Amino acid sequence: MEEACARCVYSGNALSLRRYSLTDRRFPHVYHSTFPDSKMKGVSILISGAIPWDLAGVRTGGAGRYLFVKGTLVGRKITLVTLYAPNSGEIPFLDETLTDLEGFTEEVLVLGGNFNFCLSRSSQTKVKDLLHTHQLLDTWRTLHPTSRDYTFYSIPHDTYSRLDYFFIPHGNLEVLTGAHIDPIMFSDHPRVMRVHLPGAARGEELTGGKRSALLPVTPL
Repeated sequence: MEEACARCVYSGNALSLRRYSLTDRRFPHVYHSTFPDSKMKGVSILISGAIPWDLAGVRTGGAGRYLFVKGTLVGRKITLVTLYAPNSGEIPFLDETLTDLEGFTEEVLVLGGNFNFCLSRSSQTKVKDLLHTHQLLDTWRTLHPTSRDYTFYSIPHDTYSRLDYFFIPHGNLEVLTGAHIDPIMFSDHPRVMRVHLPGAARGEELTGGKRSALLPVTPL
């Protein structure tokens, strides 16, 4: 697997976060938001020390369920968002998140996490309308329009679905070069979803170069 420039971790155990931030020296820049009703869980964004990174701002909200981080990554302004939507009320939660994000985002936006909805279901018209209003594209579906893959396995129902997503605005589509879902192995979610942005992982410009920066979403 290629080296990641950032990791988006959601519903992560605090011990796992400590392992990333203290023993994995590749990611010295750690930003975290904790659920107020569970000090052991939250959402995190970790930035690699191997690439130029200049922090511009951090914002948390949604009762600790979303985290915004923005800065300059290899000379390009980027906003990274990770979230873990509640099991119910996910549409108002997404609306709140996107509304708060409007005044925070600068240039490239990457929004990833567990959204707790399945876009393939016809009942999700309100979610689709909300995404359309904010011109957000499902990165994996955009690059794999006819494929099937899943990020969640329900043991009680023995069913697969896709609840984990990376979204980017339509205007940022030119920076997207790849999107992958790793196999579900030892959890009900895949360990990593990955999107590729040109060049940043090796210190090249985000808008050029042949190598890719990975932004994994990692449930721990």
